[in-house]
Amino acid sequence: MSFESALKLALDEVLKKSVEAWATNKYGKRFPIFSTVEHIDYSQIYEYRNYTKKEDVDIEISIDNVEWYGIKKDGIVVSFYGLKIYGDKARFKGSYTLKDYRKQGCLQSLIEHAKKTAKERGCKTMNLFCTELSKNIHLRNGAVQEGKKENFLVYYL
Repeated sequence: MSFESALKLALDEVLKKSVEAWATNKYGKRFPIFSTVEHIDYSQIYEYRNYTKKEDVDIEISIDNVEWYGIKKDGIVVSFYGLKIYGDKARFKGSYTLKDYRKQGCLQSLIEHAKKTAKERGCKTMNLFCTELSKNIHLRNGAVQEGKKENFLVYYL
């Protein structure tokens, strides 16, 4: 093995340990996402209902046994999702990213976090209803369409 190959492998290992998630661009090349997903309080996202209505995006923001996680930039939540666990199933709920922060890997980080969290809690599947805007990224991350509803997807964990 050449020195360059050994160095690349070593750097890849360091990145794998320090990066929360990886994304794949449309050409199949993987790149690291350095956004940190953290637990957030419902009150931090309640106001986002107004943003989603302006975009004709209908998301359910509730507190019924839903844990909320998000990505903050400069102390402001810019992207978030809810996770509801019931038995060995999970529901990915109410994800949203502010327009100025889209196409920067936020949803990718949220999906990876949700899959990891649900699996750690013993879930075998995680389902969701998605918008046309987010459907492709879920399909690229391993979700499959189930049933007759086009926007009902399932991750098998």
